[in-house]
Amino acid sequence: MNRHQLTDQIRNKKSCLCVGLDTDITKIPKHLLSEADPVFSFNKAIIDRTRIYV
Repeated sequence: MNRHQLTDQIRNKKSCLCVGLDTDITKIPKHLLSEADPVFSFNKAIIDRTRIYV
Protein backbone atom coordinates (compact mmCIF):
# COMPACT_ATOMS: atom_id res chain seq x y z
CA MET A 1 0.00 0.00 0.00
CA ASN A 2 1.39 3.38 -0.92
CA ARG A 3 0.84 6.67 0.89
CA HIS A 4 -2.02 7.74 -1.39
CA GLN A 5 -3.86 4.43 -0.86
CA LEU A 6 -3.32 4.72 2.89
CA THR A 7 -4.76 8.22 3.07
CA ASP A 8 -7.72 7.10 0.96
CA GLN A 9 -8.39 4.25 3.40
CA ILE A 10 -8.17 6.61 6.37
CA ARG A 11 -10.68 8.96 4.75
CA ASN A 12 -13.05 6.17 3.68
CA LYS A 13 -13.07 4.49 7.09
CA LYS A 14 -12.89 7.75 9.03
CA SER A 15 -10.28 6.06 11.16
CA CYS A 16 -6.53 5.87 11.46
CA LEU A 17 -6.58 2.87 13.78
CA CYS A 18 -3.96 0.18 13.40
CA VAL A 19 -3.90 -3.38 14.75
CA GLY A 20 -0.59 -4.90 15.82
CA LEU A 21 -0.25 -8.64 15.32
CA ASP A 22 2.56 -9.62 17.70
CA THR A 23 1.12 -13.02 18.42
CA ASP A 24 1.99 -14.90 21.58
CA ILE A 25 1.42 -18.62 20.93
CA THR A 26 0.43 -19.12 24.58
CA LYS A 27 -2.54 -16.76 24.12
CA ILE A 28 -4.03 -18.39 21.03
CA PRO A 29 -7.42 -19.99 21.76
CA LYS A 30 -7.18 -23.74 22.18
CA HIS A 31 -9.59 -24.46 19.32
CA LEU A 32 -7.12 -22.88 16.88
CA LEU A 33 -4.12 -24.88 18.07
CA SER A 34 -5.22 -27.85 15.96
CA GLU A 35 -5.02 -25.76 12.77
CA ALA A 36 -2.10 -26.35 10.38
CA ASP A 37 -0.81 -22.85 11.19
CA PRO A 38 -2.42 -21.58 14.41
CA VAL A 39 -0.66 -18.20 14.31
CA PHE A 40 -1.90 -17.55 10.78
CA SER A 41 -5.44 -18.65 11.68
CA PHE A 42 -5.49 -16.45 14.78
CA ASN A 43 -4.13 -13.39 12.98
CA LYS A 44 -6.48 -13.90 10.03
CA ALA A 45 -9.45 -14.01 12.40
CA ILE A 46 -8.34 -10.70 13.94
CA ILE A 47 -7.88 -9.11 10.52
CA ASP A 48 -11.22 -10.39 9.24
CA ARG A 49 -13.07 -8.98 12.24
CA THR A 50 -11.34 -5.59 12.36
CA ARG A 51 -10.82 -4.76 8.68
CA ILE A 52 -13.79 -2.42 8.47
CA TYR A 53 -12.33 -0.28 11.28
CA VAL A 54 -8.59 -0.29 10.62
